[in-house]
Amino acid sequence: MKRILLALTTALLTAQGINAQITLSNSSYTTTFAGTVDTFLSSGTGVTYPSSAQATNATWDFTTAVLTTPVSYNYNVSPYLPGFPLAQFADSELFGVSTYAYIGNQERAFTTAGYVGYGNHVKRQAIHLTGGVFTATDSLIFNGQDMMFSSPWNYISFPATYNSHWSSSFTDSFTFALDVAALSYSNTPGSIRESLTETDTVIGWGKLRVKKVDGTASNYMHVLQVKKKTVTTDSFFINGAQPSATVLTAFGVTQGQKKTTYFINYYRPDECKAIASVTFTDSTYSTPASASTLAENYNTDLATGVHNVTTDNVINIYPNPVKSNLVNISVPGAQDGNWSYELVDITGAKVQSGNLDFTSNHTNTQLALEKDITPGIYYISIRNNGELVAARALDIVK
Repeated sequence: MKRILLALTTALLTAQGINAQITLSNSSYTTTFAGTVDTFLSSGTGVTYPSSAQATNATWDFTTAVLTTPVSYNYNVSPYLPGFPLAQFADSELFGVSTYAYIGNQERAFTTAGYVGYGNHVKRQAIHLTGGVFTATDSLIFNGQDMMFSSPWNYISFPATYNSHWSSSFTDSFTFALDVAALSYSNTPGSIRESLTETDTVIGWGKLRVKKVDGTASNYMHVLQVKKKTVTTDSFFINGAQPSATVLTAFGVTQGQKKTTYFINYYRPDECKAIASVTFTDSTYSTPASASTLAENYNTDLATGVHNVTTDNVINIYPNPVKSNLVNISVPGAQDGNWSYELVDITGAKVQSGNLDFTSNHTNTQLALEKDITPGIYYISIRNNGELVAARALDIVK
């Protein structure tokens, strides 16, 4: 009887052009995220953004809102370290200090109260400094560390449905070291103390589609439309004291700087990240600055929108961080065809590309990086016969 009623309800909704409103709760997330991959597409210039005005029973098409090469983020472990005993998986993210980026694994979990984050695990990463007083030998070293939030970050509070809202407020501290000859810094310790306040409100619901990893349009999926405002305040310290104006200027930051960011996010069941996100420059949420979408191999089930895991998660690219000029690439069950790669920096500029020597009998190959490549964070994408099969963030430290 329940199946008959469900079929009748679905038929009526389809006939009337009405989309079912969803409510997100702990039971909305059934996927095991450890070992899976998220691939993002980000917007560039000349993008036409769909309207993000508050709406119910709406239809959003984000297939034209992105232009750039896919960037991949991995769900790595479950949990990552004993330092995060409540974490269920670690979600890789790209973070930044001024214009310098580093990779951190954000420790996350689904609880009965909501989808939350507990902090970041960061592996040691060294970034070369450029411009101004910096020379070719100067570097910013992000220490390996566990950065704990003073209280959990509430990404989504349950139950999340139309007109519900939630908030987060916490502090954290991040350490680093500096080598800057002109400032007499040699492995000099520093830290950043951050406070964050975020407010979220579900302002709409409807259906949305995005561009898939193969470049075609996905099917429409049920989503909640969530307005988010994030305010961060950062303070900087060198050797335990406030740095001089010269140091702050060199890094393009100010002491106690405050940044307010406005987002409209679209969430669906069984997906950790927003399937689409638009960043705005103003508190009226009327002037888009950028957009990103989550590109997967989505299935045809409109109601659940559960995605199929791609083969990307079994492709291994190592070592990472890269401490030499050789990168190993392993593709279990690799088939014949034209295998190629492209390496881009964090600005999206291509720095190296070429072919990879794979056959059905050889599933491993080595990629030789250019000897003069600058250490930093890069993104490597791998294609077979022109089709994207993997994309990874690559930390080159040498």
